[in-house]
Amino acid sequence: MLEAGKEEKRLAEAAGDFCEDGCTPKITVVVDGGWSHRSHGHRYSANSGVAVIIGKRTKKLLYLGVRNKLCSTCAFYARKNVEAKKHTCYKNWDQSSGAMEADVLVEGFQRSKEMHEVEYRTFIGDGDSSVYHQIQSKVDYGRFVQKHECANHVVKCYTSRLYAIAKESKGGRPMLSGPRIKCIKNGARKAVSHYAEVFREHPSNERQLARELAADLRNGPKHVFGCHDGCKSYFCDGTNFSVPLPVILHTLVHNR
Repeated sequence: MLEAGKEEKRLAEAAGDFCEDGCTPKITVVVDGGWSHRSHGHRYSANSGVAVIIGKRTKKLLYLGVRNKLCSTCAFYARKNVEAKKHTCYKNWDQSSGAMEADVLVEGFQRSKEMHEVEYRTFIGDGDSSVYHQIQSKVDYGRFVQKHECANHVVKCYTSRLYAIAKESKGGRPMLSGPRIKCIKNGARKAVSHYAEVFREHPSNERQLARELAADLRNGPKHVFGCHDGCKSYFCDGTNFSVPLPVILHTLVHNR
């Protein structure tokens, strides 16, 4: 990790990416966390959790932390109702499982200057706002930190919302079938990948590309239902035959 930090620092210095003091390099990192069993977005009862910080330029690990609510050795002796023998105890957490990720990441940000002589001024992560709030309030340079949403997590949340609409709305079930939702999801991923590639070639057009991406994401469901009037050539080759949107809406409404 220390070698990865040196590489990130060197690349930031070469690019002229410095903090306001003019001497501390600032870098972008990717963060994520996980648990010892899947939470499915609503159940956080795992005994162990891990979180990592990865340098965006090098794609190498800069920080890793683990939180454990259980020590198997302590638990073994507790079941036998005897005093535990001397051992290395790995239990280091007594709060909620859901708070593990934020605690590790805050610790990693707090140690960025100590470990790597850099500040993590931008991070890419999922939609968990609690992580960002804690970084802003507990890290000495937290007020300068910016967050970018991870495209993969955004598409996953988008897909989850579609499934929720299909499940909770009587009218949504026939319209948002499993195959249709999958097609909408794949279209969203395709659009994100396309504009990411364009942005790498033309970074100065960020705002315009963001507007075009938003328009193509809104067009995705229309494409799936057969209306290709707004489809671009990278996205679809079915523009020779397009069902007018009013016809699609009329058909869906009368076949609910």
